[in-house]
Amino acid sequence: WKSISLFIALFAIYVGVETAVGAWATTFFAELGQGAILGSIATSVFFLTFSFGRMLFASVTDRLGFGRAVRIGTLAGAAALLLTFIPQLAIVGFALTGIAFSIVFPTLLAWAPRRHPEMRAQMMSISLAASGIGGIVLPFVIGISVGALGAWTLTPLLIGTTVLVAVLTLFERDQAASLQPETR
Repeated sequence: WKSISLFIALFAIYVGVETAVGAWATTFFAELGQGAILGSIATSVFFLTFSFGRMLFASVTDRLGFGRAVRIGTLAGAAALLLTFIPQLAIVGFALTGIAFSIVFPTLLAWAPRRHPEMRAQMMSISLAASGIGGIVLPFVIGISVGALGAWTLTPLLIGTTVLVAVLTLFERDQAASLQPETR
């Protein structure tokens, strides 16, 4: 259950932060006085680069392993989000975040059932359910926080939750480790 719980948390937190990036970019730009149109463009660019990255980096997981791919994607996304602290580079930050995040969800979807082949179908169902819950709850909580504390709190909240996903992957065996033959 420890490993299953970890995957539930990974899916919920990651999908929550992914959804929050897309959902709150427009508000971020509007609250900073740059306008909702620029915010809408940033949201569109995030999802465009996100889609482009999924096609471009589809085979990266095979070379890196599941855990490493998730860590690189989330940490690169967190680094890209740092650019949103500079108003002139914020749209670039959201675009680069889309590229970085593109590999994370498909990798998690492959990793969870691979770690638990005895319950492959259940892991997919649990993963998708956790994703749905995280995609609702975390953006809501982030929105409440941004509403109470201001637009500039969005970036630290997104970076913090993104880094949390990377840290949580350290507690789960990676693909390479799970494919090693057992020695007796």
